[in-house]
Amino acid sequence: YSAQARRSEAERLLMLRDGQSPQELLESDFSVRFKKARTKAPGGGAGFGGSTEKRWSKHKALANLRKKRLLEDGVLRINNALSQETCAALRAHILEERETAMDLYQASLKDPSLSFDPENYFGVEPGRPCRTDLLLSFQPESVSKALEELFNSSTGKLRSLYESLVTDQGIMYELAGVVTSPGSDRQCIHPDLPFQSTAPLFVTFVALQDVTTTMGPTTFVLGSNTQAARDAYDHIEAL
Repeated sequence: YSAQARRSEAERLLMLRDGQSPQELLESDFSVRFKKARTKAPGGGAGFGGSTEKRWSKHKALANLRKKRLLEDGVLRINNALSQETCAALRAHILEERETAMDLYQASLKDPSLSFDPENYFGVEPGRPCRTDLLLSFQPESVSKALEELFNSSTGKLRSLYESLVTDQGIMYELAGVVTSPGSDRQCIHPDLPFQSTAPLFVTFVALQDVTTTMGPTTFVLGSNTQAARDAYDHIEAL
């Protein structure tokens, strides 16, 4: 842990520009290209849904632009994906579930006879200090409402984008809430999966509260989603 902390601090210093924090990732401005993308499809035909579901609809045209940026940079920011009310409700639910899960975990350490399987509650080891990866159920209203706002077929901010990435047959691989408490060590820059020419999955981070630089926001390295970038990373790791 000490070695990881030293490396993380070295990485933080490398990413500083003139003593300033790394640039915040802003939502892309697609306004100019979006006007071009809204042109009528060849032949003027409508999609399977008729005039209300044209193939070159506003949502799909915007999704294509977002998809292009995502595949180029490896990351995309979309503002206001969830309402403030939904964020607050989901955050409260996650914090309450975290306390319950951690109480059960601590009780199981004192009494091994208790029936408690950490894999049913945590995405990674529950013993990490000041950081929790809590698996979520679809059933609570706060969770289902958030998913509805994100992926609703007509109004969801991410629905058209994900359909363009994985089609409507895409599978939800994991749903979790990540909670980082004061005192948590900075994570090292790392990839989660080996490089693959076709992305095996896409991860969505949804901030449920305002995040400042002192809270240790997630850092993304633009353009690192390539074979060359991964080879360079693996070379450094081997040194």
